[in-house]
Amino acid sequence: MSVLEVDILPLTRQGISRENKIFGAAAVRKSNLELVIAGTNEEVINSLFHGEVWCLNGFDNFYYFFGYEDSRDEFAIPQDLIILGEVFGCTDGNYAEGNAYWSGHHITDMIEAAGDPVRSRLRKRAAALKSAYAGLSDCHQRLKHVQPIPFK
Repeated sequence: MSVLEVDILPLTRQGISRENKIFGAAAVRKSNLELVIAGTNEEVINSLFHGEVWCLNGFDNFYYFFGYEDSRDEFAIPQDLIILGEVFGCTDGNYAEGNAYWSGHHITDMIEAAGDPVRSRLRKRAAALKSAYAGLSDCHQRLKHVQPIPFK
């Protein structure tokens, strides 16, 4: 959660100011969860440069905070749904939990699996992050008509 709050969210704010879409990614060391690299969406450069692609090429685990339903229902990003279908085979909201190359973990599922009082604290942090991203999404929706995402 700290990497989302301290590293990814500020980069995403900067990305929105460059008229990119929301979302970013980070790589952390498995041994101690220390940040290795954080990045954000760079789709104004290339439509394939989602935050996870820009940042995470070559890693074998990923953790995601927003799922398919969020892209569809909360953020109004239909291009992401196409990419999720093509890259992850995700057309109905169900990400593959893994394959021979990687394993994926939904952070909100991990929060719900935690015991109290940790779960309660993490739910509050998650709510604050969702609120921050909702504001960034509103900003993106206003700007996206000014700088369209290139589809080449």
